[in-house]
Amino acid sequence: EEGLAVWDYKTGQLPSPAEVLSHWAHPQLPAYAAALTRRPLTDEAKRRFPSLPDGKPAVRGGYVALRRVRDLRAAFLREPGRGVGDVVLSEKLGEWERAVTARLEGPRTGRFAADPRPPFLGPGREGACAFCPYDKICGYFDGTDRRMAEEEEEA
Repeated sequence: EEGLAVWDYKTGQLPSPAEVLSHWAHPQLPAYAAALTRRPLTDEAKRRFPSLPDGKPAVRGGYVALRRVRDLRAAFLREPGRGVGDVVLSEKLGEWERAVTARLEGPRTGRFAADPRPPFLGPGREGACAFCPYDKICGYFDGTDRRMAEEEEEA
């Protein structure tokens, strides 16, 4: 197929397509796609990689699982819930950029509310919270962060 492919090597669990494309919890592949499509090629890049297309190529991406050498496997990222058709990451960049911009708005205004990705969705689906020892003080579960933000907006 035409275009480029980017690979992210993982030594642990591979993220689900929803974690990458809906929750934007693993930003590496979209960031790599942005780097490949949102720039003119430098002369050095053209010299070193003459097969790189100039312009805005279609960029697909996926993961290479590195658990054991004999179990090495690579798989392109697929749409959540579909299982068919590789995701063209370069077509998702607008959505990814809006999500990144929204996530940075709080810190840019001095608010650092807990925003775990993937989010807590209930018992057995703890998302990023499953690995965090600070659940009693972060304000995510009791709404402290949200109340503080609302009070600041009203003031």
